[in-house]
Amino acid sequence: MPSERFRNVNSSAVVTRDLGHKPTCGVKWKRKQAMTSSQLEEMRGRKQMETRSKAAHLSQESSNAI
Repeated sequence: MPSERFRNVNSSAVVTRDLGHKPTCGVKWKRKQAMTSSQLEEMRGRKQMETRSKAAHLSQESSNAI
């Protein structure tokens, strides 16, 4: 059942503005809360920064010990 707003639209390429749809319950997988790809990318970036800062800290400590 098409919405009244989009009845005259022939192609999705014509729609260039935000449709205003907001999911109410988020993304679920097997009835459990799932992560979106943007959330995974954000987590990956944080992990990389943590790993690099730990490596830099260990490197600094080892150079100070010498």
